[in-house]
Amino acid sequence: MEYKSYQMMNKNFSPFSSSPSIIPLDKNHIITITSREDLEKLVNELSSKRQIAIDTESNGFYAYFEKICLIQINDNRTNYIIDPLTVKDCSPLLSIFENPQIEKIMHDARNDIIGLKRDFGLSMANLFDTSIACRLLGKKKRGLRSLLQEYFQISISKKGQHYNWGKRPLEDSYLYYAALDVHYLIPLASILKNELSHRGLLQKAKSLSESITKLEAQHRTFPLDGYVKLKGFLSLDERGKKIAKELYMWRDVIARQWDSAPFRVLPNETIIKLAKIKPSSCADLKSIKGVPKRFKKGSLMQSLLEIINNGGGMEH
Repeated sequence: MEYKSYQMMNKNFSPFSSSPSIIPLDKNHIITITSREDLEKLVNELSSKRQIAIDTESNGFYAYFEKICLIQINDNRTNYIIDPLTVKDCSPLLSIFENPQIEKIMHDARNDIIGLKRDFGLSMANLFDTSIACRLLGKKKRGLRSLLQEYFQISISKKGQHYNWGKRPLEDSYLYYAALDVHYLIPLASILKNELSHRGLLQKAKSLSESITKLEAQHRTFPLDGYVKLKGFLSLDERGKKIAKELYMWRDVIARQWDSAPFRVLPNETIIKLAKIKPSSCADLKSIKGVPKRFKKGSLMQSLLEIINNGGGMEH
């Protein structure tokens, strides 16, 4: 398997054996799954578990067409990181995810559930969402980082929040970060269930969690009037508004071609700035701060100036 530094180095150790109580995350208790064969072995081992924790990592911050790039699973002892970009066919997981005898513990599962259905056709049964549990318990801080600090005195870095999970190879430190998202979920769920039970809210939490599994994946739609919501748009003059609209539409075409998040292609504030200043020459454009370098040269620069100089009058 890939990412050798996270492999089980002790051949006598069985990563699938039962686990005692809470243990700190050990990098040697992380296994990466990068082939269909390894995935099938994992599914076979997990089929006898009563509970598993699940999380996913996506590349929506970077890609136009967001996709799940990692699937993390914990069985209360070992953390498994599935690389779907390498495995490609994740359908073997369906027998685990849909098995009502295996409880799935997730935190704020909505986007994960939708993404798993959208990308792999994977649906879920018997879900317990720790975020829903916290909402019913009236907790103001329901983020996983806050909960781990509150219950286990564990601090998690924020460095993985905007990491490009679609990049390969993945850095070892980020694999560790991804594993943290599932490592403590099962003991956390146990604590929250006790609190819910004492308040007579456990069944409600389970019911609300199960309703999340019914969510359907929705295809991303491009808001044709999204330019109106850009900060500063309403303060532009009429020509500026037309320019902003054309730049907004043009940016989306490029973002699709590059499979990049639109705001990373051309920031919203830059669109408004260009519509306000209305540079008419290469020199003018190059002097404006905030315009990405690739738009200050070549065909992209020419196209950008054409939109602006035409006063937003380009036809599609």
